[in-house]
Amino acid sequence: MGAYRPTRPPPAPETPCLREVRTMAKPPPPALTIGVDIGATHVRLLLVNEAGEVVDRAHLPSRPGDPTEVVGPVSAQVNRWRAAHPRILRLGVACAGWVDAGGRRIHQSPNLGWHDVRLADLLETLCRLPVQVENDVNAALLGEMAAGAAAGARHCVAVFLGTGVGGGVAADGRLIRGAKGAAAEVGHQVLDPEGPRCTCGRRGCWEAYSGGAGMVNRAREAIAAGEATRLAELERLTTEAIVAAAEAGDAVARRIWEAACRRSIQGVVNLAILFDPEVIVIGGGVAAANPALFGCIRDGVGEEPAFAGLNDLRLVPAALGDDAAALGMALAAGRAQPA
Repeated sequence: MGAYRPTRPPPAPETPCLREVRTMAKPPPPALTIGVDIGATHVRLLLVNEAGEVVDRAHLPSRPGDPTEVVGPVSAQVNRWRAAHPRILRLGVACAGWVDAGGRRIHQSPNLGWHDVRLADLLETLCRLPVQVENDVNAALLGEMAAGAAAGARHCVAVFLGTGVGGGVAADGRLIRGAKGAAAEVGHQVLDPEGPRCTCGRRGCWEAYSGGAGMVNRAREAIAAGEATRLAELERLTTEAIVAAAEAGDAVARRIWEAACRRSIQGVVNLAILFDPEVIVIGGGVAAANPALFGCIRDGVGEEPAFAGLNDLRLVPAALGDDAAALGMALAAGRAQPA
């Protein structure tokens, strides 16, 4: 017999190497913010990403009266966007009128007929998002500083010549709001105490000369006084019609237009001396419809005697148009997000 040899068990079948399965984390959806600009006739909404790009926009009708008739449709649009975009983080709202310094309440908005409206509370309840409220002209200044004509500036003044004359001031990158949120009502600086009556009740405010309503009121007063003017033949008086008549040689229209230009130069110079800005932005519906107004202001300011606030001052037209306030609030909301 041969020597005993122990048998070995057959080798185990080879098994494929187990590969570590790594689940790649799915990137979060982009962070978005919403900016809203509430006006007397319409509401503009912008959905904006972290790069400041407008992802979507919506327009809604508005009218003076009950705030819920505006807030309801706005919140419905916001919630439609929230259903489609899961990472909308904040909501910024611009509104014409006196907004409290904390950005929560509308003390008074004559254009909308609102008094003591807790707008931030209303929208936070309906939209389930943090809400910040700002005066519309301040919001437009924020937009121009972030992505418009004043991009990169830290010390800036904005003047918006529309139905009235509104303004905003930023120093070292921060809005000057005042103790009650009512700072920078630039259109109500009195330029002539014996001047025409302003809607605020005083005489000679900048707004009474250079705001659209003020220019039209001056024309109506001249017509009512029996002055000879082709403006009396028009069915509808507008600033564009006044400027066109002035350029055609109408004496009344020329007087109104020259006063609007002269008082705007005076108002802008006062702001430059008071706040020493790097740049003053000129915008608003009247300025946009009548480009000659910007040229008039620029040339007039350039002819002023040298003074510290006027040295190296840049005077520029607004760049963002009707998007300025909504975009400014969306971008401000984005900066307010926690890190």
